Order: sequence, then C-alpha cells, then structure tokens
Amino acid sequence: MKQLVILGAGTAGTMVANRMRSRLADDWRLTLVDPEATHLYQPGLLFLPFGAHDEDRMVRPRAATLHTGIAWQRQAVTAVEPTTRTVSLADGSSMPYDLLVITSGARTRPDETPGLLGDEWRRTIHDF
Repeated sequence: MKQLVILGAGTAGTMVANRMRSRLADDWRLTLVDPEATHLYQPGLLFLPFGAHDEDRMVRPRAATLHTGIAWQRQAVTAVEPTTRTVSLADGSSMPYDLLVITSGARTRPDETPGLLGDEWRRTIHDF
C-alpha cells in the first residue's frame, strides 16, 4: 500500500487531506500528523474586527474536520529523513511515506527583526 503523509492539520493540511482522500485510489493510505486536538479555522479570524461574533464556530475538534479514511497521528514530528522517506515522531516511532506534504504553517517572529519589539510594538507596529 502506498502512503501519503501530511504534516500539519491546520486549514491547508486539512483541505489537502480531505481533497486527496476523495481523489486517491484505494491502494493509498493517508495519514495526517498533528499534535493538536482542536482545529482553529484561521481565515475566520479576518472577520472578527468587523463584527463577527461567532468565535466559537471557528474552533472544532480536529477529528470532526477529517473525512472518513484519513488516519490522524496526534503527535509532534521530530525529524524528516528524505533519503529514507521516513518521518520521526515524538514517541520515538517512525512512519514511512511515498509522498510527503508539509503544511506546518508559519509563526510570526518579531524578535528576529531588529527594532521591531520597541516601545511601539502593538501600538503602531502590528503583526497581523
């Protein structure tokens, strides 16, 4: 059986997993790897400043966002070994893959831009 592994179950990872499950043949196993139990629909955050009052609807149990036939490994990834086509997980196990999709997202790092975290941070300098 062929193995598609997707690292990261945010909006992008969830969309890729659900789309690929419906398009891949039955000889493919699809595994999504993410340690978080809940899914935050980040695009919905754009509407909060404009009066949206449905914040609770933007957070759902991770399992409820995944189609049938998608295995979810609730673990952190510690390494990716492209030469052996394996992903190492926090519990010490490893997972082989035929195809790997990395959708780990991005984190804002204002501390890496000199001067950004001065007195104006979050007053006139913002990261959203």
